[in-house]
Amino acid sequence: MTTDSLLDTRASASGTAMVARWLRLGYADLKAYPSACLSYGLPVVLLSCASLTALYGFGLSWMIPPALAGAFLVGPMASLGLFRISRRREGRGGGGVASPGQFVIVGAVLALLLLGWLRAATLLFALYYGLMPFPGAVEALQHMLTTPDGLAVLAGAVLTGAIFASFAFAVSAYSLQMMLDREIDAFSAMGRSLSQCGAHPRQSMIWGSVIGLAALAILLTGFLAAIVLFPLIGFASWHAYRDQLGSAAER
Repeated sequence: MTTDSLLDTRASASGTAMVARWLRLGYADLKAYPSACLSYGLPVVLLSCASLTALYGFGLSWMIPPALAGAFLVGPMASLGLFRISRRREGRGGGGVASPGQFVIVGAVLALLLLGWLRAATLLFALYYGLMPFPGAVEALQHMLTTPDGLAVLAGAVLTGAIFASFAFAVSAYSLQMMLDREIDAFSAMGRSLSQCGAHPRQSMIWGSVIGLAALAILLTGFLAAIVLFPLIGFASWHAYRDQLGSAAER
């Protein structure tokens, strides 16, 4: 079977089956390199806890929910080392980065999306509370879940966050791995990633949902699950790229 036909076969496979394959391969990488839990997962836990403590200490507890959601927009940038480990396990070398200068551009795009989301969340907060003082995180959540106005603002926040998250996922799902693996500019890589997600929406939705569930598990466990889930998703993301676009680099 040629490289082209192999790539086409993988791209057209069941979305659920493909995502399960990426997770299996990612888990195999994690078993081979358990130290990734400490070198990548643990810093995520410590940084998250430090950030929440700082926001609470400066009286910005109202920003904690959007900050937590926004952190996942820029999370892919922290996975570059995991991609290199997975590439090394494939026997394709792990030290070199094909397009090192282009990561800054993708990072800037993701950072702008994060700032845009925080600004949108601030505007929603201002529309809801106006000139009233912030009552506290627990009281605010209770208010949003038990009043019509609160539910409307919450729905608006979820919808707005979903738009930002979907675009961030689409432009970063494969672009970072691509720039690590081959010489390509950032905008072309993001365009290829966006195009691939658009060409396989069901598969992309399943993969994005898995990442979203992992993020939810991390939040529900007080970030402790990130010790395992962050490197697992990072490794699996490399294999997602290899199955979808990686073979094109070897033509």
